[in-house]
Amino acid sequence: KFTPFAAATSIPSCKIDFARARVSSNIDIVQGSEIKVNQGIMVNSKMQTNKKYIYAAGDIAEVWEQIEGKTGSFAIWPNAIEQGRIAGLNMAGKQTEYDGAEVVNVLDIFDIPVVAMGQISKDISKCKAISRSTPNYYKKLLVKNHKIVGLQFIGSIRNTGSFYSLMKKGSDVSGIEERLLDDIFVIAPDI
Repeated sequence: KFTPFAAATSIPSCKIDFARARVSSNIDIVQGSEIKVNQGIMVNSKMQTNKKYIYAAGDIAEVWEQIEGKTGSFAIWPNAIEQGRIAGLNMAGKQTEYDGAEVVNVLDIFDIPVVAMGQISKDISKCKAISRSTPNYYKKLLVKNHKIVGLQFIGSIRNTGSFYSLMKKGSDVSGIEERLLDDIFVIAPDI
């Protein structure tokens, strides 16, 4: 059981506190070379650097995310696998493009399912937050320009796949935004 802190300015005493860690790419390997770097090694949609025969993938590559196109290092295993696959295919001569990183984290913390997808911390002041909570779960959607751009679910992960699909497709949810988290609301798979 937990208590959500929607707009709290301080956190009351608690037994557990969760923090998010940011992964930084170790770009020392290319320092002093002509390979372009920012937060990571910059790549194009083929995972190719600015040097024709040099590719980068995984935590060291700076790519864009699928929802809003922002660049960064999105260090989760499925992204690294897909980036490596795309880089390998292109190195082997099969022209293939990367669709962008998925910003998804799914885990269990003390047997409580937790899901975070899309935009969850940067520029949230520009988003509309829609949330629901009970003693058993907390759910929050972030909506920007009538499109879901992020979500956080704790305790219940029902419909997260459908919400991710809506995010990835950029579906317009105007008119139903406030009802999306209602327990009786069902998301049709073809939206």
